[in-house]
Amino acid sequence: MFQVAKDRQANEAQLTRLTAEIQTDITRMSGALKQLQDVVKQRNGGTDENTFTQQHSENVVGALNSQLHSATKVFKAVLEDRTEVMLLFIVAVVDSCSA
Repeated sequence: MFQVAKDRQANEAQLTRLTAEIQTDITRMSGALKQLQDVVKQRNGGTDENTFTQQHSENVVGALNSQLHSATKVFKAVLEDRTEVMLLFIVAVVDSCSA
């Protein structure tokens, strides 16, 4: 039982580190997309560029934003599921120790 708890603790530390890395990556990607969106707006506002090219640039940035938003929602759901599983595990350990 103690080995399971020890392994679980090691796994939790690794998951916490990975979670922080993913959150940092999401923040960086969000910032990069914001910068890209600003560049697209500047390019589209300052020239007589082809309408097709303007629309394509806006569509690409919009699609990337949408994909990042979807990935962020999935990541949040996974974290919520993980938290729920952790709580169930803690309850099970407490119940088995008190039995």
